[in-house]
Amino acid sequence: AAWPNPFNPATDLRFTLDSEATVALDVYDVAGRHLRQLAAGSLGAGDHQFRWDGQDDAGHGLPSGVYFARLSGTDADGALSATRKLVLIR
Repeated sequence: AAWPNPFNPATDLRFTLDSEATVALDVYDVAGRHLRQLAAGSLGAGDHQFRWDGQDDAGHGLPSGVYFARLSGTDADGALSATRKLVLIR
């Protein structure tokens, strides 16, 4: 889940893992360009939250628009993946 959405200046991305997993949480634009990595590595089972401030990896503020947060990784049961649409309003 993403809250608030639409957002300005930041949104919190929340998800729950049923078991320990190696994950990556990344933000992409509508053209599929990778803009920001919010998390990468091993996370334990339970609730997790990461904040995206509307900036790319270089710290540049992004314009208003639609973006996608993608959670991907693997756990004991195999691959996991989820994508959420985010709307940034400047």
